[in-house]
Amino acid sequence: QAIAVALSLVLSVLLSPAVFWQVHTTFSCHYWRVPYPQDHLIPVLVSVSVQVLDVLGNALAVVLLSGTHRVTESGTATAPSNSRACFLRASSDRRETWRKKVEELSMRGLTLNSLLKFYEEDLRHVDGWQYVPDVHRTKNVVRQVIVPLTAVEGSSYANSIYNMDKAQRAQIMVTHSWGNRFRDLLAAMVANGLQECSFQMAAQILEEDPQLLRSILGRRLEDVYWVCAFSVNQHISICNSNPYDWDPVFKRFHPTCNCSVDKIDDPDGRAAESEINKFDDMMKHLVATGRCKH
Repeated sequence: QAIAVALSLVLSVLLSPAVFWQVHTTFSCHYWRVPYPQDHLIPVLVSVSVQVLDVLGNALAVVLLSGTHRVTESGTATAPSNSRACFLRASSDRRETWRKKVEELSMRGLTLNSLLKFYEEDLRHVDGWQYVPDVHRTKNVVRQVIVPLTAVEGSSYANSIYNMDKAQRAQIMVTHSWGNRFRDLLAAMVANGLQECSFQMAAQILEEDPQLLRSILGRRLEDVYWVCAFSVNQHISICNSNPYDWDPVFKRFHPTCNCSVDKIDDPDGRAAESEINKFDDMMKHLVATGRCKH
């Protein structure tokens, strides 16, 4: 390719004086009305030859640069290089893995009934730890309750045996902060089921009489919510490390998990197997494939 380009440039440089000489001689003969000198035929032939060679050189450069000259012995074009083929396969595999993970995550919803069961039972029976509604945040509940409960299965809470209604396709996507009180998070979902604009009343009833809430909610207990704390598998991301989550009541760091689940390293948020970089895609998927609220 480099030789073809160099040849084309050289011929183009040689072509310029040849063309100038031919045009100058022809114009002079025509202007002064004198016959074309015979001794100038050789320069003309040289000029024409250079023009032809320039055209051929440009054509050769096009062929070499386009890569169409790369043919096998049978006369067919060669396949892409191994590195290129591997890159294309890897890109295709990554997209497929990403798509499957998005679909998998969208099926990890929990009914409001299951979430209330977690609040009434699972949250209240943790050895050596006591839940304090006015103090403990979602991050405390994840570290102290959800991670230990699901350690044996190495799964999300939604996919674990503790989810009484089993994982289902999400109907309502919940956006929240792990730094807020866990009670208020659940109360907000209850308020949504009650069609209330504030979670304060739901939070109070949640503490005083959860069974009353169940009777009021009725069929809304079947509403399916997607909450990252429950729907994401914490055992492939954060369970084995806790650099800063401190229990505000017991004044100690939350324990880490010793499960054998392989962790997914995702420093740039692009890992196809990761479950914490696909929230936007999952919401788009839920909207595109059926009813979903936020």
